[in-house]
Amino acid sequence: MSTSPLATIKRDLTLVTPSTPLFDILQATSATHDLVFEYLKLDGNRGGYSNIWAGYPLICGTANWIDLNLTNAGNNGSPSAYHGASAQYMTFVNAPGFAMTLGPWGFAYSNTFQFARISAIYAYPHTLVTTNTIEHSGANGVAIHGDDVLVQYNTFTKNHDEWPYSVSGGQIYTEIGGSTNFTILGNVLDGGSAQCAGGCSVYINSDNSQSCSVASVSPALNTSGIEAWSPGGTYTDNYVYAHKGSGLFGGNIDGSGVSAVTGAFSSTTANQAMTVQNDKTGTFIHQNDQDGVLLFYKTVSSPQVQHSFGGKFLFSNLESTSNTLYGFEWNTSVAPLSGTTLDWGTGGTSAACLTGNGSGPVGAMPTGFSGPTSTSTCP
Repeated sequence: MSTSPLATIKRDLTLVTPSTPLFDILQATSATHDLVFEYLKLDGNRGGYSNIWAGYPLICGTANWIDLNLTNAGNNGSPSAYHGASAQYMTFVNAPGFAMTLGPWGFAYSNTFQFARISAIYAYPHTLVTTNTIEHSGANGVAIHGDDVLVQYNTFTKNHDEWPYSVSGGQIYTEIGGSTNFTILGNVLDGGSAQCAGGCSVYINSDNSQSCSVASVSPALNTSGIEAWSPGGTYTDNYVYAHKGSGLFGGNIDGSGVSAVTGAFSSTTANQAMTVQNDKTGTFIHQNDQDGVLLFYKTVSSPQVQHSFGGKFLFSNLESTSNTLYGFEWNTSVAPLSGTTLDWGTGGTSAACLTGNGSGPVGAMPTGFSGPTSTSTCP
């Protein structure tokens, strides 16, 4: 679907009440494939006024409204990339839930997302998210739920700055049990020093005319760069800075059951838990207010996450510098599973660049694990 010049489609809230069933602006069915939406502006109108409700029914809720719903598109058995429904050169603003969901074999390319209540993009299996600009999404910029997902060369600015669920979290988020094969490559993540200390009121649009309150919490709610709860992830050359939380957070990641898979967009090796690598000079985790990299065991109510760390953890040429706490920390009260490995680089280098961190290069580690031989091997 192509429209030029840019046309705007805005959700009509005139007759909406809080009990109105959710409805999308645009939706693709399971029969949809080989379709690209482009050059449209979708306004979710989360701050819009209802004549029936006499108020703003969508402004501060957490319902899963979707502006461009491509969840079911591409489910036609197409075995190759790009045979689903995709979006490019689009502008998304003011989504009351998700700006878009991306179904199998689709891509999101060079779109702009601003002020979504929950997430800009919710990515399902076999999807590509590339060169988008994503700003001020309340919970996450991109949420990954599925295998064979590639998130690359996007710019994230101050996402997870609204805390709709009153919890800390990351600009890029891999859900608990949501994936075993995804790649996060070459993204720039600026945390904008977002934080909610105690109760706070957060402006939700560019002119600061509307805001939502966050429940009083202690300790403060912080934004991290990448928040991963799933194994099988490859993290390469991401620049992650200015977060009140950690740059890269890994929680309860067990890769011991991950199989080697080669997909259209991402691949894993057997038992891959996390592979973090810096191949380019000047792409690193830098100036975050907690740890640069933090692996942390946390008890969560969902039964599928009551496990410890496991599998193969590789940090090759890690650059994590000038963070307020440690460059790297594996702070866990539960011992990793038997057979878990931690590798600091190929070819026996066992080195990383962990200089300038306020509390030191390496913090707490599980029994039997240690940091690299050299913490000052910097390009």
